Amino acid sequence: MIDPSEIKSFVTIAEERSFSAAAQRLGLAQSAVSQRLKRLEDQLALHLLDRTSRRVRVSVEGELFLPHAYRLLEVHEEALRAADHIRSKRGSTLLLGGYSFLIEERLKLVEHFLELNPTTQVDVHHGARLDLYRRLATGELDAVVALALPGQTQTDLEAVHVERRQCHVAFPPSHPLAARSTITYADLSGHPLTISPGRQDAEILGTVTAELVRRGIELIAAPEADRRAIEQFANVRGLPYLRWYPSCRERHERSGCVVLPIDDDVVFTDLIVYFSKDGGRAVARHFADSVRDYVALGLNEATA
Repeated sequence: MIDPSEIKSFVTIAEERSFSAAAQRLGLAQSAVSQRLKRLEDQLALHLLDRTSRRVRVSVEGELFLPHAYRLLEVHEEALRAADHIRSKRGSTLLLGGYSFLIEERLKLVEHFLELNPTTQVDVHHGARLDLYRRLATGELDAVVALALPGQTQTDLEAVHVERRQCHVAFPPSHPLAARSTITYADLSGHPLTISPGRQDAEILGTVTAELVRRGIELIAAPEADRRAIEQFANVRGLPYLRWYPSCRERHERSGCVVLPIDDDVVFTDLIVYFSKDGGRAVARHFADSVRDYVALGLNEATA
């Protein structure tokens, strides 16, 4: 294997036409430069330089090899720059805060981010809303995926609006309302409906539940906020549960349930990704760019 330092020594001598000048330029002893050139000539079995007591010049074989030497050095530099870039990304870990019940929405954002930044790691931190905002403001987190009521965001944080979410209801096939194509809030009156316990975002849940209770709907909180746990809890008990989409969806089946839109829906939430006002670390800025790209491409609609 050819040592790049030997190639560098040959090229520098060829340019300077002097061993001493080459040694000074490379910051080496003249003897070290001479040794490197000898090792290169021995390995290649080529005579690269003609040397006399008065001058040094590139030999015929050296002139033929010199363009290849330059290319080898260029490729070596490119490889070093690529390695630096890979190392810089390898050490990047996005510290992302969020609610456990937003797992599907968060995964879509993260998947798109990793497609654009495949060597970056993502470390997800669950927590309550206000605590996540505090940790973001103090630099403990790079971004937070959260909910907001329409038109209401954290003014002390940078917000990227991902989607407006509309309320749907998933019914077990045996439920009397499952045969409908759409429903209204009046249809749900008197029927039990499973919801999240809301420990991570009591403000949002409080607004949603107040509207549902006002319309006579009986709410049963699942024991855990994780979406899969909510669905499992509802399915075992044969209860409907809320599902949210970034647009109104026609009747469809999902996870063994019939999902129906609410014709007179007045309950909306916004999916927001928050960042610090100063932009934060480079990995946070890359995530912000990927979220904006995700929204611009309409991937929230395509994959919901």
